[in-house]
Amino acid sequence: MIDKLLTVASNILDRAKKQGATECDVVLSDGQSTELTINNGKVEKLEQSDGRDASVRVFFGKSSASISGSAFDDAALDRLVSRVCEMARLAPEDPYSGIAKTEQLAKNLIDLDLISATAPDAKKLRAMAEETEAFGLAVPGVTRSNGADAAAGDTTIAYVASNGFSRGYRRTGFSLSTSMVAGEGTEMERDYDGHGAVHFSDLETPEKIGRNAGERAVRRLNPRKVLSQSVPVI
Repeated sequence: MIDKLLTVASNILDRAKKQGATECDVVLSDGQSTELTINNGKVEKLEQSDGRDASVRVFFGKSSASISGSAFDDAALDRLVSRVCEMARLAPEDPYSGIAKTEQLAKNLIDLDLISATAPDAKKLRAMAEETEAFGLAVPGVTRSNGADAAAGDTTIAYVASNGFSRGYRRTGFSLSTSMVAGEGTEMERDYDGHGAVHFSDLETPEKIGRNAGERAVRRLNPRKVLSQSVPVI
């Protein structure tokens, strides 16, 4: 996928140069995500999406413009580049605009560990959200749930610029959170907890997140007014 996106980005760069752009950079992304919300043990929201985006910035001397689109076919890219070039030609000059010089680019780039070895499907996300909510509701003093959310995503990014830079990477991401309510009537308080991680194995457990949210909400009950005093502030 990275090679494919880099090829598309390079093609966009060539199109911009043919239309007279003096400098150009392109960022492409292609990803999938699943987001799920549980409320009182029932699925309230389930969204699965595939999204792609092309962001193009061109310079005509010190005048520049940016544009974005989601279609990668030739006709769509021709329209995208033509439009951004027209915008850049009409834009006012900015003496400080531009992209990095070739000699300013980093020479030694590190490949970061950004891809999880495992990933949950929608069924697993639902089970995690249900567990998180259940652990929160089990905390003494918690009276209701505001719901629990679980999400997973996998995105590939490619960046190509006219200074010679061309590189891409893939990144996964996972999150889990919940919000709990403690007390009744006008004495209700709420709080939450959540966690996000690049690797699924690093994500905090439903038990920890649920209990933290519930205990934080309960600690808010029966607040008292602090007396006027001088205190250090960090």
